[in-house]
Formats: sequence, C-alpha cells, structure tokens
Amino acid sequence: MNPVLQEILQSGKVRSHSGESFDLGLVHIPQREGEFLRQLIFEANPKVSLEIGLAYGISALFICEAIRSVKGTKHIVIDPFQSDSFRSIGLNNLNNAGFEDLVEFYESPSCTVLPKLEREGIKIDFAFIDGGHSFEAVFVDIFYTDRILRVGGILAIDDTNFPAVLEALRHFLDTGRYSLVGTITASSADQAPQWKKAIRVFMRSVCKYCPALKRILRLEFSDCNAQLAIPPDVRCVALRKEREC
Repeated sequence: MNPVLQEILQSGKVRSHSGESFDLGLVHIPQREGEFLRQLIFEANPKVSLEIGLAYGISALFICEAIRSVKGTKHIVIDPFQSDSFRSIGLNNLNNAGFEDLVEFYESPSCTVLPKLEREGIKIDFAFIDGGHSFEAVFVDIFYTDRILRVGGILAIDDTNFPAVLEALRHFLDTGRYSLVGTITASSADQAPQWKKAIRVFMRSVCKYCPALKRILRLEFSDCNAQLAIPPDVRCVALRKEREC
C-alpha cells in the first residue's frame, strides 16, 4: 500500500498543502471497498480510467496505485468541489503519493466534462462513479460514462444503498447491456437506522394496495435489487459492459 494512503487510514487524518490537519471523517470509501476497486482494476487491466468525485482522494489513491501496477497511462478525475469544499486535499494527497503524472484533473461539473471527453474521442476501460447522489446526477454520470466506456470495461458505482442511486442504476440496466461483476456490502455504519427501516417496511406494505401512492412516493426502487440479483445492503456495484447500444 502506498505510504501516503497507509498513513491516512492509520491516523484518520488528512493534511492540506499548508500542513493543516483535518479529521478524515466519513467522506471516503472504507478500506475494503478500496481493495475491491483495486481487484477490479487488476481484472480490467485499464489503460485509461475515470473517477467522478475526489473529496480527500482515498478512492483515487487505491485506484492510481492499481493503475500504475497494470501499467495504465491515465486516470481522469472530476470534482467541481475540490478547492472550495475539500481545500484541494485530494489533489495534494495524489501528488504526495507520486501520482501527479498519472492524474488528469477537471474541477468542473461532470455533466459538462463527460460530454467534452466524448467529443474529444476519449475512451476508458474502467470508471468509478461517486459524485452527486441525486437521481438526475447519477443517471447523467452513468449515461455519459457508458458512451466513453469500451466494451469489456468495468463500471463501479458507489452508494447504491441510496434509493436515488439505486433507482438511476435500475433505469440504466433495463438496457440489458451490462452484467454484474461483483458487489461490496454496506457496513453497519452505512445502514439506515432501525426506525427508518420500519417506516420503509410499513410504506411498502401500504403501497402494495395503492400503486399510485407507490409512484408518488418514488418507491419503485424497492423491487430493483431482486430484479438485478443485488442484495439490498450493497453499497458498491461493479458491472461489465457487454455490448454497445
């Protein structure tokens, strides 16, 4: 493991370029998910990879280390909030870890960067989506990422235990062009509190007898996991692109 990443995970702290220390908190993927991404990259053997959402750079450090191991040439990273919300700590961590030459960074919204990459003819072999978590943001990210992802490439999507993320994924997989590669289960810290689970179970039972209410409350996602063979407590899903449209 890269010494910069190892120190962050052991200390639970990150530092800005000026040396100011901040708690890592929950704004990062857990180590087991990072190891999952690393294994996916070993399987995909990508030359060019993409990541949406940088934050403190934990996932990017896992990805870049693996990309370098398989002799990849470029890791494209998109995060419009890197300077304002994260004090450029993610970029600083990548530079300190020796990945500056590998990273191509865009501090702009993914909805503008991804179409630009497509127009430039960029093709990628691996992508990790962990940007905005609204239905619209996730759907747009998946839609445009698919357009530049090569057949046989792997697409990983984080926080699929969020209803909006899962719903966007369901709509996209209706095309039948992707197969399931693997998943990572959410830890107890990722799970909804018991009172939220109880309310969800109650509302589903009510909506069973009132389909119109189900649509109004946007609970269509409740059947998604069964259709996709994805357990309901999964937080990261990896898919392989089998064919173009």
